[in-house]
Amino acid sequence: MSTLRERLEALIDNPDDLSTLPEIISEVGQLEADYEEAIEKIGKLHELNRKYLAMIPISDETEKKEEEEKPVTVEDAVKEIMKEVI
Repeated sequence: MSTLRERLEALIDNPDDLSTLPEIISEVGQLEADYEEAIEKIGKLHELNRKYLAMIPISDETEKKEEEEKPVTVEDAVKEIMKEVI
């Protein structure tokens, strides 16, 4: 069996012979249905992917910095300096 493209090219080469046209039309209809089904499945996969990604906790760098930064007192600074001196 030849490919759809080859059969269409044969129609161009011999436009008087339309005997394969019904078969080509049927095959194109099936291809369109398969394409629509594939697009639908891809859409569902994208949606699932977005849902799963939304479940993954993402740490925000600004939150970490705020939590890590503690107020520094003068006594803390003096202690740190004395550690270096001693």
